[in-house]
Amino acid sequence: MQKYTQEDFENFEVIDGLKICPKGDYTEIKKFPGNCSFEKESRFGPETQFDGWCDFGQNCIFGEDCRFGKRCYFKEGCHFEEGCYIGRESSIEKNCCIENCIIDETCFIENGRPTPFEILLQQYEKYAAKEQSHDYEEELEL
Repeated sequence: MQKYTQEDFENFEVIDGLKICPKGDYTEIKKFPGNCSFEKESRFGPETQFDGWCDFGQNCIFGEDCRFGKRCYFKEGCHFEEGCYIGRESSIEKNCCIENCIIDETCFIENGRPTPFEILLQQYEKYAAKEQSHDYEEELEL
């Protein structure tokens, strides 16, 4: 796999304001501007930062603690290491591995997995129902 440096990245073609980034190893680059399109199977190192409006091809791999700005688009099969943050209004296609990551509640996840906000809401509702049931049982004991 071709390994790219910051200098290589600066020289990539821009079409209609979108920087076109070929398949490759980008682990040496720690910060990317917005409006980039990366081909499938690209690799990124830990703690990499991406401004918004980026598009990632299938099966891209992201290291731990990567940060993505709003409205990024991740195609099928992308893999995120632990601690990544995915910004507002991003879209994640099916079969992406996103365990132990923080995903803004405004993101769209194609495979139907609930967002962290929905999970927390479900947990709260279960807890509240259990507490209400417990209070009712205590009243009956009196």
